[in-house]
Amino acid sequence: MDFPLVTVTDFVRLQKRLLDHLGIDRLVAVAGPSGGSAQAIQWSVEYPEMVPRVIAVISPGLYIHPYAAAMMDCWTKPILADPAWNGGHYDVAKPPLEGMSQALRLLTLTALSYDVLGEFGYAPADEARHPADSLAHEFKADAMLSEIVQARAPALDANSFIYMVRAFKLYDVRDRLHQSMARYLFMPVESDLVFPPHLSATAVEMLRAAGLDAELFMLKGNGGHLDGLTQMDQARSVLCAFLVN
Repeated sequence: MDFPLVTVTDFVRLQKRLLDHLGIDRLVAVAGPSGGSAQAIQWSVEYPEMVPRVIAVISPGLYIHPYAAAMMDCWTKPILADPAWNGGHYDVAKPPLEGMSQALRLLTLTALSYDVLGEFGYAPADEARHPADSLAHEFKADAMLSEIVQARAPALDANSFIYMVRAFKLYDVRDRLHQSMARYLFMPVESDLVFPPHLSATAVEMLRAAGLDAELFMLKGNGGHLDGLTQMDQARSVLCAFLVN
């Protein structure tokens, strides 16, 4: 792969150029979920004079924990193993769709939860094709993942996905906290398997130790990482107070 590696800092600097073009030099807050929260936090150390508040939802915290980094690396392996990937030099008309599909399957699985998949039990995807009768027969939970993958994978680019994963694996702002002037609100989800709540709690502790204002609001739900997108109404009053204060 010949294209240079990119980082979360690169993402933020590109966003800053857009704001410069639009004539915006001050923000009320920078907010984002998951990888977007890493970018929001990066904003606070990259352009502290512009960022008075950061809202970090389902966040990895101030860096990518080695376990999370290893998990993210697993997401990319099916792509690298797909012969169609060809070291990144694939024909755009014949992309490594199988590898991308399996990568997305792993990502989607980790973004859900035991409770979500537990609701399917051991029901077969097709009553006439029970999994006990053949390896070709799927459980309903497996079929649900397959449907998600088949719908989304064709819209994703394999190389972009690999570069994005590496960018977030390199994310770490711990040695730049002294540059921040922001207040922080972390909102983890209690059932998150991708970035568990203790990562946000650790970030809050580190920010406070650096003399910065940081707080945490736990989002309730059994839907896993994706509850950070669907359960935000729980935080309405907290968000309003944070933005007004």
